Amino acid sequence: MDIRFLDRLSLSLYARAGYYFGLTRDESGTPVSGGNPFVWAGGQVSFLINPRLSIGVGAAYRSYLGLPEPLANTVGVFLATQYRFPLGAAEDFAPLQAKPALLKLTEVRTEGIFPVFYQHYDDHPIGKALLHNQEKAPVSALKVSVFIRSYMDSPKTFDVPGTLAPGEKKEIDLYALFTEKVLDITEGTKAAAEIVLEYRAGSESKRSENVATVKLENRNASIWDDNRRAAAFVTARDPAVLKFAKSVASVVRTGENQVVDYHLRVAIGMNQALSLFGLGYVPDPKTPYIEFVKNAQAVDFLQFPRQTLDYKAGDCDDLSILFSALLESVSIETAFVTVPDHIYIAFALDTDPAVAAKIFGQSRGFIVRDGRAWLPLEVTLVRQGFLAAWEEGAREWKEFSASGKAGFYPLADAWSVFAPVGLPGEAKIDTAPDAQIAQAYRSELSRVVEKEVGEREKDLQARIRESKDSPRLANSLGTLYARFGLFAKAEEQFRKILAKQEYVPALLNLGNVAYLKNDPSRALELYTRAYRQDPDNPNVLLGLLQVYREGKNRVKLDETYARLARISPETAQKHESLVRTTDEGTRAGDARDREVLAWED
Repeated sequence: MDIRFLDRLSLSLYARAGYYFGLTRDESGTPVSGGNPFVWAGGQVSFLINPRLSIGVGAAYRSYLGLPEPLANTVGVFLATQYRFPLGAAEDFAPLQAKPALLKLTEVRTEGIFPVFYQHYDDHPIGKALLHNQEKAPVSALKVSVFIRSYMDSPKTFDVPGTLAPGEKKEIDLYALFTEKVLDITEGTKAAAEIVLEYRAGSESKRSENVATVKLENRNASIWDDNRRAAAFVTARDPAVLKFAKSVASVVRTGENQVVDYHLRVAIGMNQALSLFGLGYVPDPKTPYIEFVKNAQAVDFLQFPRQTLDYKAGDCDDLSILFSALLESVSIETAFVTVPDHIYIAFALDTDPAVAAKIFGQSRGFIVRDGRAWLPLEVTLVRQGFLAAWEEGAREWKEFSASGKAGFYPLADAWSVFAPVGLPGEAKIDTAPDAQIAQAYRSELSRVVEKEVGEREKDLQARIRESKDSPRLANSLGTLYARFGLFAKAEEQFRKILAKQEYVPALLNLGNVAYLKNDPSRALELYTRAYRQDPDNPNVLLGLLQVYREGKNRVKLDETYARLARISPETAQKHESLVRTTDEGTRAGDARDREVLAWED
């Protein structure tokens, strides 16, 4: 009988009985023969080198019975080697580890794994574990692998640097590389994390396997320990977002008053399109932002842009995520703005901050950061119109930035840490008809222009009267009108000045108006008159370059650009594309042309 234990040890017990026959001689030397029964019992302990070859040690007792007394009684101890020839399927077993692994994983802590950050966890920990070295030798060359079935293709393996002395405890980070399947989790769930430790203890290589329970949150879950986390939900490439944003941008591009900052006009159109769409601000009583910012580890529910469009409602963080995604999808940079208990957005204007200060006035509400002018927008007021949203956003920024309580997080920076992820599935989102969007856009743009022009218009008119028609102040008023597309009023002011004198700023500005009204001949005449008065004026040279480019006058274009390069190398370098695009037939009045034109107050 064979008994297998400890995988490679076996115990063999046996007993035998039989009959023996022998020949001998008696005392006289006469041959004597006879037979009797015998018994034989013993046991053997064997170590299996492999399933067929073993070595062992054993003992046996033998008794050869006889009359009047047994012939012989013996006890023997022996060493044995056995080889078994296989007659059936090959037998196999895992190699035996000489000694058990004594590096213990005594504690695993994860406070929740958020599917929306599944790419983030490749190099940011999902949690921590505590190691306890119970080996008698130092532990080194430690590798850890983490595997969560159904949500990972393969284990995430990483090295733990350094050594652990005998008895030492060490906390380590745990990492995981998830697949997109985690985004299918709509309700939080628990899963088993298989954690394998491989290491060297002295000269021995050892391995241990551990299983820990981890919690996976739902795909809309997040926390507010870092306000940049919301960037992961800003899916600017979602098909529904792209369709909505590009349809609005198309209406704006073909709309009126093209001289106004393009990014501003798109944001106005987007706000009005969302209002027509029926989007509304609905604070969630179960997950209000105000409560979660007080507890940075509390789990909040954030909507993806497509979900907010589908629901037509969201709280401040949901609307901020949606508005940011729409603008980013048409290449307009955005940022999250935080003030106490609230979050909204800002977007970058397509205008230099110094120019923006002239256009919107020094006291108007925009933020200057990193050489850009950003316009704050209180997205929860989407139904009240763009102007109201801008004014409230500016008020909040002014109030809280002065006390250092306002935060500013550009999406480009936030995405470098919390990359956006695509939401599985699709949704059909229909915008309002283009005609309705265009009408709402024109109406709100007019309100913005009227608001921006109205206050300064009255002030300049009063100062002009007091100065008895100062050409400088009259030109400033005309420039104010021109920058907001009020060309008829602008021309009136410039012509009044030119009726009395060849005033270079008025000539230049009137030339810009003619160019934007697609009258290059008139523009050339005015730019030339300005050039005669001030041939070293970079802005006048830029105007001439525009006209020569459109007329494909290569000689004049090169001559004028060479002069600009001598007078203002920085300006020439900035607008080098003007001498490279002659053959493209670029129309006067398109977006690129307006960026080149320079107004003089």
